[in-house]
Amino acid sequence: MRTEEPMNRTTTSVNITPSALWASAFVILALIVLQAGRMQPTMATADNVVAGELGFTLMTAPSGFGSKERPNELLYVIDNHTEVLYIYDIENYSKKRIDFMYSTSLPNLFRVARSG
Repeated sequence: MRTEEPMNRTTTSVNITPSALWASAFVILALIVLQAGRMQPTMATADNVVAGELGFTLMTAPSGFGSKERPNELLYVIDNHTEVLYIYDIENYSKKRIDFMYSTSLPNLFRVARSG
């Protein structure tokens, strides 16, 4: 029977000075700033928003369903007088039908969003 001898392990410690840590932090910060400078700014557009004279604001957006050629869309309607948001589903334009999905009070919606 063969017995194994314990291996002698040696540990080495490396002392890193605080100045080396600060230097590496500044290098990382410089790389972040350089990469952020290369990013293209994104602009918010409201091309698909219509604000009517009668106090309604309408906007459409893809719902994420449907085919690529004919995606389903959502129609958001804001009644500026009553401060209510209505959401309708437009499944397919050829059906010429919209389905009511949801409505909510905008002041309540913002109150809930602010409370976390």
